[in-house]
Amino acid sequence: MLLVQTKQSKFATKLEVFTLLVTALLHDVGHGGFTNGFYKSGVSECQDCWQQCLLSTNDPHQNDEDRRKFDNESMHLRSARELLFGPDGLIQDAHLRKAVDARMEALIRGTDILTQSSFLSAVDTRLSEISDRMDSSGVPDDRCMVLSLLLQMADVFHPLRPFHIHKRWAMSIAQEFALQGKMEEELGQETTPLTNTHTYVSTLGASTTGFIDFVVIPLTQRLQRAFPELPSDFAGALEAAKVKWRSYDGIVVSRSSWCEEAAGSQREEKEDGCKTSVTDRPATLARSLSQRSPSESVGVGYTAHRAGSLALPNPFRSRADSC
Repeated sequence: MLLVQTKQSKFATKLEVFTLLVTALLHDVGHGGFTNGFYKSGVSECQDCWQQCLLSTNDPHQNDEDRRKFDNESMHLRSARELLFGPDGLIQDAHLRKAVDARMEALIRGTDILTQSSFLSAVDTRLSEISDRMDSSGVPDDRCMVLSLLLQMADVFHPLRPFHIHKRWAMSIAQEFALQGKMEEELGQETTPLTNTHTYVSTLGASTTGFIDFVVIPLTQRLQRAFPELPSDFAGALEAAKVKWRSYDGIVVSRSSWCEEAAGSQREEKEDGCKTSVTDRPATLARSLSQRSPSESVGVGYTAHRAGSLALPNPFRSRADSC
């Protein structure tokens, strides 16, 4: 979609478009579900495993510097090269392989979020030099910069998709972080705010909103500055998603408190040998229900987060509370 809307399929060369599409397919291949920081944490088991992955093939492009790197982008690049240029790879022509590899490496390494700030600064500088338009630039370096911008934008595009799709992506990513956090705890490592298994549920709304503000919006701003005639309303779609996420954390905390209260009431009933129906629960629960805000009581419910589980609460689901 981005390639068509920016008309880069017309201005970029066939080789550039081919490389972009192939890189889009392969730029996350072999991802283990962990952050670069986890691999660099000093845990010998992780480093040994990573070193074995890097050295598992006789990659002619791999040098001593590559072998010392412990980052996802190096792993993706190695795997992509093996698939494309290996004995059974798609590209066997030496000249074509060299041309594709140079562009693919720049694109894959550009997806490292730690390089985004410097990349955006370079984009700003170049846009100022060419009067804020890159849509028809004939300069090869400009086209490469645009293609990298498109790939990075596509890599974090899910907040711009329909909310039910974006929500699934956000929750899956949060679960991935939580699984890393669980491993960090087992290995005696310090967790980060994103991987903390005790808080990731109640802060998902804030973390997703932060992701939109600090990662997605800066990319969309540069894209629309470079392509002023782009038809998509990125700002409106992102603001709509943020509005929904702002209510998430408060709803989760409110529902968790209610479920804990309900669970305590049920335990008391069992201890007393009672078999009371839901409608006969203590008046405190009835008051709790009546005090819910309209946003909580209309069309929102979730499966409660239970201790030891990595399942996320989903207050955007329709009705059917389950504690």
